[in-house]
This record gives sequence, structure tokens and C-alpha cells, in this order.
Amino acid sequence: MSKRYHLSIDAWNCSSPRLKDNYALDWFLRQVAGITNTKILNGPTVVNRGSGITGMTASLITDSSHIIIHTFPNSNEATIDLYSYEDLNHNEIREFITKYFDLDINSIKLVNVANEPDQFIQCEEPGCIRKATKVWGGRKVCSDHYDYYRDQELRPELYDDDIGA
Repeated sequence: MSKRYHLSIDAWNCSSPRLKDNYALDWFLRQVAGITNTKILNGPTVVNRGSGITGMTASLITDSSHIIIHTFPNSNEATIDLYSYEDLNHNEIREFITKYFDLDINSIKLVNVANEPDQFIQCEEPGCIRKATKVWGGRKVCSDHYDYYRDQELRPELYDDDIGA
């Protein structure tokens, strides 16, 4: 069976003008295709969702992936779906989206969608893309974040912001 990679991205507090601009979304999809080093086969197609939940939907088909973005200008949000047969550079994708929509690290969440048994569940900490191996407070976290929270609970003096004040 061929490898498959599926990334779901939620972004909030986005730069509003870019969420409702046909040309901006066309350019956005072409840039993401460039990051994934794929050849465009069809699109981008950008449509205005004028009724119901208003916003834009744009899609692009490449030789090994599809890229779809749904925007919600009224709430300054976007969701992006990236499915590929080629491995995805999560950090480069996150950095591009963060800069493009003028986001801070806490306004974007990347989630690996497990398509195969050997793919992993991602840490639920904002900005973290490591494998979740443990649970802390009901959230799936990587071992680094688990250790951080455990240490913070056991030795809070190490994490006190008022030290030296």
C-alpha cells in the first residue's frame, strides 16, 4: 500500500482581507503546492459561498495531492485540508500559513489525520507537531510536554515567573 499523508489545519485570528479575496486565495494555494513540490494539474478554483455560512472555498489538485481551504471572514477563521502521497514538511507549511495570515503560534493548529496504522496521533499543544505518547489533563501530549507539566506540578518553584522580583 502506498504511503498517504493527511494534514488538517485550523487557523483563527486570521488577517481578514485575505479570507475573502479570490486572488489572494489563488496565490495561497499555488504557494502551498510549491512547498509540497508538486505539479498543478487542476485549479486553483475559488468560489464564494454566498449563503449559509459565508466565506470562500478554494481547491487545487496536483500530481500527488489536493489542497482545500475554507475561509470564514466573519469570524476570521480558515480551515485547510492537505492530502498527499508525498511526505509533508509540517514546519514549513505552518510557518508559511502563520506569516500569510499574520497569526501568532497560538492561533494555528496542525493535526495529522491518521490514514494508516503506522501514522501517529499528534500532540495537542498549540504549535507542536510531535507524536502524542501520553495524556495530561485529558489532552494527548508528547513526552516533552508531559514532562513539562509533571515537573511544573511537582516543582512549581522552577516555573515561577516571579523569581528574582
